[in-house]
Amino acid sequence: MNVKIINYWLSRFVFTAYIAMVMANPNQILKQAVIADKQQNYSQAISAYQQASQQGNVQAQLNLGVLYFYGRGVAQNFELAKFYWLQAAEQGHVQAKFYLGLLFAKQFHNLEQAIIWWKQAGQQKHALAMVNLAQLYLSEGNYSEARTWLQKAVDLNNALAQYHLAWSYLYEPHRYPNYDLAIPLLQQAVLQQQADAQYELGRLYYYGLGLDLDKVQARKLWLKAAKQNQTQAQYALAKEYYYQTNYEQAKYWWQSAVKLAPDHHNLSALSWLLATCSSDTIRNGNDALVFAKQLLALPDTVAFDVKARHFVVIASAYAELGEFKQAIIMINKAIAIVAQIGHNKWQHRLLKMKQAYNKGQAWRVIP
Repeated sequence: MNVKIINYWLSRFVFTAYIAMVMANPNQILKQAVIADKQQNYSQAISAYQQASQQGNVQAQLNLGVLYFYGRGVAQNFELAKFYWLQAAEQGHVQAKFYLGLLFAKQFHNLEQAIIWWKQAGQQKHALAMVNLAQLYLSEGNYSEARTWLQKAVDLNNALAQYHLAWSYLYEPHRYPNYDLAIPLLQQAVLQQQADAQYELGRLYYYGLGLDLDKVQARKLWLKAAKQNQTQAQYALAKEYYYQTNYEQAKYWWQSAVKLAPDHHNLSALSWLLATCSSDTIRNGNDALVFAKQLLALPDTVAFDVKARHFVVIASAYAELGEFKQAIIMINKAIAIVAQIGHNKWQHRLLKMKQAYNKGQAWRVIP
């Protein structure tokens, strides 16, 4: 037989055998699936993941669950996400157990199952599972059990656990704050740039709670946290700039806070600044009214004094636009609430605002 023909068929045999070996090797299939996944070629990725999954590849099962959970390349399907994560979890995959905890807690609202899976993941030293488990116990008021799990995660040097354990020592109901235990934990978390810890440690410095009062250090910590989109730090930093009459920076940080957390604190502060600021370059009645009206759309569960502030802010926005009739209607609502509360000093100030509106004058905050 011709040698070239023999070599040809031999090479075909070797190539075919190689392809068969690759296709039979779930790790090779997984590798191709991951490449397709990263390239967002989801149909190819799903097909390859399914092949590897059928051969028991645990990472393929995990990744398939992720695709179904988020609906990438397929219709979102939490049941199929659970199906594949259960397969991976049964093989001991710790991340699958963590994901199952999230799925049961957030999508199926089954906290009993969430606790089961997070405990299993926690026993395999999954720090975030420990933290999530602890947060469930904190929400139930079980501080002892929460601290047990948080301490396990702290022992793994998890910054989020350090923050939450510190928080538990600061805010446990009916207990005085334990600064001696909380502050070292916050300091450890700050070393890892944990934003919530930066804000909280800054708060302690600002008010001199458990630490020497140091507002400069507080502002430094708040700035670091604010740059990580920690909205409490953004609000606190904006407030500091406001009192320093640095209105540009106050506006910048309150706007940042509103984008991330449009709650009554942030909306009220920004709208008030835009409506009443002494600087002509900062005031903007139209924007002030837009943000003020968002206050009325918030759930009506706030305290009387907060509701009064809402009406004051809206009144100031209307006045800045020259709509004094609407401003007076709103300020009257605020005055009625404050009279019920019995806050005489505040009522006196609101009456002065009403006098200004009756004269056709917008309210100005003079530094």
